[in-house]
Amino acid sequence: MPYTNYALVSDADIKAMYAYFMHGVAPVDTPAPKTSLPFPFNIRLAMAGWNFLFLDDKPYQPIPDKGTLWNRGAYLVHGLAHCTACHTLRNTLMAEDTSQLLGGAYIGPWYAPNITSDPNSGIGGWSENEIIEYLGAGHTTKAQASGPMMEAIDFSLRHLTQDDLRAIAACLKTVPAIHDAADAKPVYDWGSASDKLATVRGQPWPSNHDQMTGPQLYDAHCASCHQARAQGSFDGGLPALFHNTATGRLQTNNLVLTILDGIHLPAQGNGVTMPGFRKVMSDTQVATLGNYLMTAYGNPAGKVTAEQVADLRSGKPVGPDTGARLLLAARIGMVVAGLIVLLILYGILRLRRRALRARRL
Repeated sequence: MPYTNYALVSDADIKAMYAYFMHGVAPVDTPAPKTSLPFPFNIRLAMAGWNFLFLDDKPYQPIPDKGTLWNRGAYLVHGLAHCTACHTLRNTLMAEDTSQLLGGAYIGPWYAPNITSDPNSGIGGWSENEIIEYLGAGHTTKAQASGPMMEAIDFSLRHLTQDDLRAIAACLKTVPAIHDAADAKPVYDWGSASDKLATVRGQPWPSNHDQMTGPQLYDAHCASCHQARAQGSFDGGLPALFHNTATGRLQTNNLVLTILDGIHLPAQGNGVTMPGFRKVMSDTQVATLGNYLMTAYGNPAGKVTAEQVADLRSGKPVGPDTGARLLLAARIGMVVAGLIVLLILYGILRLRRRALRARRL
């Protein structure tokens, strides 16, 4: 629940949302699920300390020299659209690290990429119209949304007005650049068209399908939609796999999860845009296919392992586990706080004993 972002929302917008929730949404008599948070997160009072350290509960204040359009975009980016909640790295206590604002972060198994103005690591090379198209439709020539970002677009961002999308784009284009030295060129600029299917067609598959090669797996599962040279469909409805952020990033979790689960657009009622292969391909096959896609059409430095696929298939986060670090820090903090309380009580008891002795003397 990104309430730290919603704290920036104006009173007028909160009032409007309240009216909508109370009068525009049909009531559903469903009990809230019981929380099963581990200690000490199951102690609600602990949030008071976290809020004291990190919560800014003042509504967004426009910056006078930035103009109306930019301020509207900043209000949406930091507030209602809560872009920073996913795309900003968090510190050990799970507060947003403002020095890494919108520089990319792992959200569970998914990677929310760098969306700063850096031309290689971020979206500095995107035009405002490309950002608008992506946020409004879920795709552009450079990228296609999947996972949580697809859900955000499908259920929320596509309903924004063109003016609001343009405001968000204007704001994002000015976010201070955060650069990863490993990004030698823009993530959407890797790879080129190539056709290796002639080397495998007409050849028998190995009896053990885990021994299939990358071109064989691509021919079996991908070529019918993305074409032999990975150039995508002729009408542009299905994307090319080269010059595509899905294969241009060093972080390969999103690619693996898209292969496993596909891309679905339930809110738009369009059914399955891309089928998933979770029940069709083994961990080894997904790793082989993923590495082939990265080598043939994307950034060859990005790697996929069968162990990674197995963890992602089972729902385990693969990447920096900030939640585990927070849990450890919180428990250590509780132990330290308990020791401090005991020391204080011990000190008070010793002082009382000394006072009693002094009275007797």
